[in-house]
Amino acid sequence: MPRSEAVYTGTVGEHGGTPDQGAPELCDFCGAVVSDETELYAFVPDSSAIHAHDPTLDGQRLVSVCTEDHLRQLVGPELPKLSRSAK
Repeated sequence: MPRSEAVYTGTVGEHGGTPDQGAPELCDFCGAVVSDETELYAFVPDSSAIHAHDPTLDGQRLVSVCTEDHLRQLVGPELPKLSRSAK
């Protein structure tokens, strides 16, 4: 399985599903709604991903998951040290 270079917890965008905020964040593994208290993020290899503003992030896709177990399913068993913010 591919390894992640960065793992984040915290808020990346607006959540809650109101018209002003857009749709709620969904887990990329199971599809469940990800809450602000449990959300985790990681970059995973994706040859089709092109970043809009930072070419150094081309080839990487940010995934969102609801648990560390789901993160391990997507990026492999060895997770990098977790951070408290995606900023």
